[in-house]
Order: sequence, then C-alpha cells, then structure tokens
Amino acid sequence: MSGIMMQLLGAAGGGANYFFSVIETAADANKRNNIHGIVDSSDNIYVDFDYDDSGTTYMGLVKYNPAGDVLAQRRLTNVTYRPSGTQELFDGGWSPAFDSSDNYYIVAKATQSNNNPVFLKINSSDLTITSKYEKEFSSGSEYGGFWDSSANFYLCGSTGYAGVGQFAKFNSSGSQQWAKTINVTGVAGGPGAFWTGGGTDSSGNVYVCGSHPAYAYRGIIAKYNSSGTNQWTKWLDEGPFNNGFITIKCDSSGNPYVVGNMGATSSKQLAYVAKLNPSTGAVVWDYVHCKVSDPQGGGFQSVDFDSSGNVYVAGIVAEDQYPNGDFYAYQYFAVYVKLNSSGTVQWQRGLSYSSSRNYDKRASATVAIDSKDDMILTVSHSDGSNPVRHCVARLPNDGSLQNSYGSVNLKYGETDLGDKNVGSIRTPTHGNSNTSTTNITSNVADGSNSYSPTTQIA
Repeated sequence: MSGIMMQLLGAAGGGANYFFSVIETAADANKRNNIHGIVDSSDNIYVDFDYDDSGTTYMGLVKYNPAGDVLAQRRLTNVTYRPSGTQELFDGGWSPAFDSSDNYYIVAKATQSNNNPVFLKINSSDLTITSKYEKEFSSGSEYGGFWDSSANFYLCGSTGYAGVGQFAKFNSSGSQQWAKTINVTGVAGGPGAFWTGGGTDSSGNVYVCGSHPAYAYRGIIAKYNSSGTNQWTKWLDEGPFNNGFITIKCDSSGNPYVVGNMGATSSKQLAYVAKLNPSTGAVVWDYVHCKVSDPQGGGFQSVDFDSSGNVYVAGIVAEDQYPNGDFYAYQYFAVYVKLNSSGTVQWQRGLSYSSSRNYDKRASATVAIDSKDDMILTVSHSDGSNPVRHCVARLPNDGSLQNSYGSVNLKYGETDLGDKNVGSIRTPTHGNSNTSTTNITSNVADGSNSYSPTTQIA
C-alpha cells in the first residue's frame, strides 16, 4: 500500500515528470535564436524555435508530454523569427496561443518579400500547417504579431521612423476586422510608434506595445476595445534612455502586465516588468531584475501567472558574477523571476548551458504555467561556433531542483535580485485613424526533421 501511495503522490505532485531537455541544431554564427514554450489543457508542451542550417532558415516544432517524452516534431521551411543582419534582443512579439479547443497557433516571419509576419494554425497531432495568413500594411513595415484565445490575430507595425504606428485585427478566417494608426505628436524625434507585440483580456480588449522615437526610444503602450477604439495611450520610460516592450499578457482579473527593457546609463537596458491599471494605464508596480546601480543589460520576454495570482517573468540578462559563481560574468543567460501579485520577489533563478557562453544577445527565454502550477521554461543558446541548444524544462514553481545536470549540461540556480519602481508613466498627445492591410501569398511550408532531444529527469 505504501508503495502505491508514493507513486500516486509523485504523479499528483508532478515530481516524476520534472525534466530538462536539450534540442541541438546547427551552429548559427552571428544570429540570434528565438524560442517559445506553451502548454495545452492536458499539460502537453509545445515548443517552437528558429535556426539557420547552411544558410537556410527553419522553424522547429517539438511536442512533449508532461513527462518529457517527445510526441511529435516538425520543421517548417522559409520561415524565421529574426530580421536579417541584426542580433537585437527584441525583434518583435511572436506569442503563440491555444484556443478553447486546444488548436495551436504560432506567429513567425516569412523569409520572402519584406519578411512579413505569417500567422499559422498548426495541427496539434503532427505539427503540420493547417492554415496560414501572411499580412502586410498598405504602407509601412511589419514588426510582429500575436494570436488570442478566440483565434483572432493581430498585426503590429509602423510606417517608419517619421511616420505612425499601425495595428490591425483579423478574425480566424483571415478577414480584417479593423486597422488603426496612432500618430503620436508633441516631441522631438518624430511621431512614429513601432508596435511589436501585445495581448488581449477576456473581454476582448486589446493591448499593444513597442517603442517610440522621442528624445530616445521610449516604451509605448496602447489599449483598444474589441471594436478598435483607442482607450488610452501611454509612454513608460526612465529618463533619457532607450527602452521598449515586447509583449503584454493579462491575468485572470484582466490586469495587463508589460515586459521588455528599461533604459539605464552607459546604453544598458534592464530586464523590466510592470503591472498596469487596465482602466487608466497607470503603473501599479514595476520591477527590474538587473540592478540600477550596476546595469549590465537584458530584457524580459515572457510573462505568465499561476492559480494563486503569482507572476512569473522570463528573459535574457547579462550581469556581473552572481552569488556562488553559478553563472558567467558579463554574458547573457536566461533568468526567471517569481513575484507575488503585489510585486514582491519570491525567488529568482538562472538557466544556462554549461559550455555555451553567450557573448551577445544570441538567446531568448520564456515561461509558461501548466494546470498543476508547474513551470515550463525555455531558453535558446548560441555562442556562434557550437550547435545551438534549445532548452526546455518542466520544474516546480517553488524554485527548487537547483543543480548542474550533467547529461544535458545545464545549470539551474539562484541569481541576484534587482530593483523596484523605476518607470515613469505619462500620456502623449496622439491622433487615431483608419488604415488598411493586404494579403500576400506565403512560401512557408511543411518539412520534416528528427531532432533527437537529450532529456534528463530532474
């Protein structure tokens, strides 16, 4: 009886299902790799990542069960996340999603024409493409996009540095519902807003975020209702330093959280998250992981919530040596922070591949919370010469299981604390008008590949 009880307790608590897994792809010199991980209602884990193999870009897809067993894998051709010729930490928001029927949706970037976002519905069994929509604005550039849980999708962009921000909503059949511009005025440096990503709440309100070229690049956030009427627009920054945001997610009460980076001295950016008042856009609380007194660089790229309202953020940071020498000095690695609903830090952890030191921004990281309140962590590492390591982990939300894991060569351990309350909110003057979009034919297609992940039970 005791043996049966131990097995049942282990299954219920998820302990037997905690794991680390590493998917290797070809070496990817001078390229930044992106990765996302999300979970369906059965706690299956879906991971999408991009990589370059002999000059050809691919999108990799892998589906795991909660125990870390691979259920399906795929690679898509003519698709990427990164713009050519850059290693920027934030290229645009590309948030994947599930609808209420567990249909799987991702946003990628086609490698044809002007690299427009392509919105893909993916068969959740074999990871093939079910439908695809590639959209562009009639004037301007496209920087990102995202899906909501009703299978509507959203295109983010701008008409350029001296132009206006553009934002559009489409239904699940690809029909445009509305498309808007915001012309932010009254500051030096041009009126343009560069929308990169966003999210929605359960009432259909839509939040969009990005950067605005004022005296420096200033983080900007706007709220629309489901019909496309602007509710408010805000700048959120700290002094005359560049900053920007990558995505927004709402908790179960409809409170929006924005993640990205906050500017600091010496051209550094600090990993930043803020909880906003949904009615006014005011900051309820905010937090930077990198220390204001000793900025090194980085940014948060993902946020999620557990059933108790705790907040989890993930991103990439570069810091000086952390406690106990757990991570590398002045090099980029994944960091994950748990805060309660009041913004108080509960713990902070880092995850890094042991022999792959990231000398620049060739990495990305996400966090997702499953139905058991366990964490799904991802990070992609590349040092430019060794294979790219796309890492996936399912771990308890108390921050335990810190260790070095030899078979997968991963470190998971404590990092340093940051600072709270550094952002300043203000309201710009702007105009809001209609714009238009067009559909183009995407060359994104199914391919096949076997990644042979290396997995270790934690």
